[in-house]
Amino acid sequence: IYNSYINATGKNGSFAEAKNAFEEIVRLGIANTVTYTSYINVAGKNGRFTEAKNAFEEAVRLDIANTVTYNSYINAAGENGKLTEAKTAFEEAVRLGIADIGTYNSYINATWKNGNFTEAKNAFEEAVRLDIADTGIYANYINTAGENGIFIKAKNAFEKAVRLGIAETKIYTSYIYAA
Repeated sequence: IYNSYINATGKNGSFAEAKNAFEEIVRLGIANTVTYTSYINVAGKNGRFTEAKNAFEEAVRLDIANTVTYNSYINAAGENGKLTEAKTAFEEAVRLGIADIGTYNSYINATWKNGNFTEAKNAFEEAVRLDIADTGIYANYINTAGENGIFIKAKNAFEKAVRLGIAETKIYTSYIYAA
């Protein structure tokens, strides 16, 4: 119930309520991975990056951070202009062997929001090499290339997605946006 309440209040502009619920569940000693992940997510979406970072670091220290926790933190960092933090968490998730499609997608999205095409390109190429690049990863990479004025990279990724048969509406939309 607490985890759902943290999500609901945080997503509806009542961050103070989400924070109170998070602090209470921690105080009661019943906070778990979902609790921390939910709080990191709503803190990031509400521009409270320091609180997201503190919760992430505590989840790591408590050894309850999982792939989704890392993904939420990478998203929070990206949304709040903290690309260095996003990169550190991404690299740690890769090093720990817990990075998945969502982790790569979150990191490429964070680079897009922060205008760093080189990092997006590196993560995209690694996801392709690992054979985990899905429509979301392709779409985010195409968006990043377009946003950074590198249309030829967007076109190449779009054409590859078409050849692979994974070019869905999301990829076509990203390509149109990139053009």
